[in-house]
Amino acid sequence: MKEVLFKSSDFEKCSMTVSREINLSIIEQEFGNALRQHIYHYMIPNSTDYFEIKVKRHHFEVMRKKN
Repeated sequence: MKEVLFKSSDFEKCSMTVSREINLSIIEQEFGNALRQHIYHYMIPNSTDYFEIKVKRHHFEVMRKKN
């Protein structure tokens, strides 16, 4: 999912609810340490934009933002 969403030039935002609790250690492996509590930033290559990823127990949101 990460590869498809983050490489799309049209992607702006999405949210997902899952039945299992989200494992934060896996999120940290992919996106590094949280900038704030359960909020991660993923820089978009060759751009000043970034994705903000908000993670909760069973829900996460990804939104494209301007730097």
